[in-house]
Amino acid sequence: MRALRTLALLLLGVALGFAVGYVASERLGGEAGRGQVPRPLGQGPRSAGELGLFAELARRLEPTVVSVGASSLEGLASVDELIIPRWGDGTPWALPPWLEQAERWTALGSGVIIDPQGYVVTNAHVIENIKPKCIVVTLADRQRIPAKLVGSDRWTDIALLKAQAERRLPAAQFGDDEELQVGEWVMAIGNPFGLGRSVTVGVVSAKARSLGGPYDRYLQTDAAINPGNSGGPLFDTRGKLVGINTAIGQGEGIGFAIPSSLVREVVEQLRAHGRVIRGFIGVVPYEITETVAKNRGIDVREGAYVERVEKNSPADRAGIRRGDIIVEFNGRKIRHRQDLFDAVARAPVGETVNVVVLRNGRKEKLRVTVARRPDVLD
Repeated sequence: MRALRTLALLLLGVALGFAVGYVASERLGGEAGRGQVPRPLGQGPRSAGELGLFAELARRLEPTVVSVGASSLEGLASVDELIIPRWGDGTPWALPPWLEQAERWTALGSGVIIDPQGYVVTNAHVIENIKPKCIVVTLADRQRIPAKLVGSDRWTDIALLKAQAERRLPAAQFGDDEELQVGEWVMAIGNPFGLGRSVTVGVVSAKARSLGGPYDRYLQTDAAINPGNSGGPLFDTRGKLVGINTAIGQGEGIGFAIPSSLVREVVEQLRAHGRVIRGFIGVVPYEITETVAKNRGIDVREGAYVERVEKNSPADRAGIRRGDIIVEFNGRKIRHRQDLFDAVARAPVGETVNVVVLRNGRKEKLRVTVARRPDVLD
């Protein structure tokens, strides 16, 4: 009997302990986060399970997000069908009656404030149809402020604006996209279809994606990104800016963002020069895919295959030939075509650097003087 009484008391104590713990968890975490006490933003592990994380992020970060558009229809350099939101079959997207018709035309995209002085990052394609003196940004409190174009870079689709605000504005802080892990939660805020302050949540689906451009290293996400989200921010769960949303994939749940590391590089040059200065040597490199290797008799899988050398270019004068495989540039190992684009772009214009190529199975070291890349897209 004494043993049974002891066992009963023990079980009762365990039950009471669970009950007390449950009540405490309800008071601290609520239904959505049983037993989880929210940590201050920016501290602790990056977990989307903490109570109210995205709600708190949205509340805090929405004031840093703006809509970017023209001051009026007359402010557009051209009016075409791309400005009107459309469904996949081409049918114009009908706006609700409560949304001003003008917003359909003038709210062309999104942006994010990166400096309290009013500097705003958006996409170059968002402002390309707007006359420079007619750019406006709309703040979270619906105040519309004129903005001037500081500079844009169509190679990376980044533009920098300066809003003419009379007060300091709330600004987002850059994060480190290189720390992001595939599968990690992210949040997009923007102006899809003219519907401002829209928040969507997803994960990082992949990193360093290329869509064919020489400087592509996109973050891929399944957070919903629609027309009008272009130029808006992608935040991590610490509330840091890790990307600028820029492209929509052909399939559902596929969107792309320019990583913050690239955005920072471009913005620094736009602030300093109004444009981005990149190195240039004059080669057209191919990725060494299985097909390229088979067709050209290549027995290596790393490097950038030189398909063409522009006549009288720095590469031509340095002796680089079609069929060479560039494996090192200015001390940097070249594993892929994208590595070469990046290394050349970062090389100091006017300096002579070492280039190592594979030619007929042997390594050769050449010297090439880096030129400035022509602004053919400007």
